[in-house]
Amino acid sequence: MLSNTAAKKGIKRILSGVRRAITLAVLSVAVLSVTVLSLTGCSGGVGAYNINTRTVMTIGGQKVSYDIYKHFYYAGMTQLGGESVDWTKQENLDDLKLEVEAGLKRIYALKLLCDKYGIELTSDDRKEVDAIIQDYIDEQDGESGYRLWLSENRISGNAFREQIERVYYYDVYLRELLFTGFDDVIKMDDATVKKDIEENFYRYTQIYISCEDEDDYSEYRKDIEAALEELKAGKEFSEVAREYSDWMVNVELGVYCAKGQKLPEIEEAALALGMGEYSGVVESSEGYHIIMRLPMEDSYIEENLDDLGYVSANRRYNVLLDETAAGLAVEYSEYYNTLTFEQLISLEYPK
Repeated sequence: MLSNTAAKKGIKRILSGVRRAITLAVLSVAVLSVTVLSLTGCSGGVGAYNINTRTVMTIGGQKVSYDIYKHFYYAGMTQLGGESVDWTKQENLDDLKLEVEAGLKRIYALKLLCDKYGIELTSDDRKEVDAIIQDYIDEQDGESGYRLWLSENRISGNAFREQIERVYYYDVYLRELLFTGFDDVIKMDDATVKKDIEENFYRYTQIYISCEDEDDYSEYRKDIEAALEELKAGKEFSEVAREYSDWMVNVELGVYCAKGQKLPEIEEAALALGMGEYSGVVESSEGYHIIMRLPMEDSYIEENLDDLGYVSANRRYNVLLDETAAGLAVEYSEYYNTLTFEQLISLEYPK
């Protein structure tokens, strides 16, 4: 079981964006068993309360409440650029709708898989969730402060509890079950793992300048462009990296990654390169990058096969989720047609 501290480390991620809530390399979580909890109403517990449980849509025949939809909508809006985007344009609203739909479909795909394999929380698990939430209530100086904090993140008490249960319990148990208990679903033998590495992994290194939490990127842009000019002048990649890069990884070794594991901008740049080639300046949500593609080394793969096998299993697990999600039908209710962008991102909740 996860400690309160370990579980709380990722709560910020829950509130800042749903789409990346399930990653390849990290044990995060996912889905609720119908017999335990539904996404339209929580079974109770510390800090649990609904605000608006009217049905906005159904996914695979299962209801999605306003409380859940509003949180995903706000998180999706933030993920796509927040206030920097012109939300009066219909094409941007259409993109946001698809973003929210994709995130919700993934959750219900996880739900179906948990149902299929009988994943349920124990009473001890629920007590741990209670303790995690009680810590947050205490940090916000009581129930009223806690509710205000949740409101600022456009999420109800039940929805927040469901997110914690999904992200820190259900998916952990499902991954462990599929990786160890059902060899016909996600095989972990050496031959399968090596084949997946050959077909779906790549290796890269980078010069990285972090711009996170900065409003003005102009100075950082100058630095990464200066680094690129030094590379063009013939300076060694590792030497330029030591001078400019914020990356904490051994630049000569780089990293071995599964497709879908890294930011799309990084992956696209790396896969477009030949071995030993480097990219131009790549901008991402985390900063500026110059990517160099490196060859895969058999000796490293052999020495680290267990760790790479885990990454491989997670990649295939995510493919399973995506395939399950793709088969879920979505239907919007008449109530959905009454909702506006302003209403869905506001602090107010209609009753």
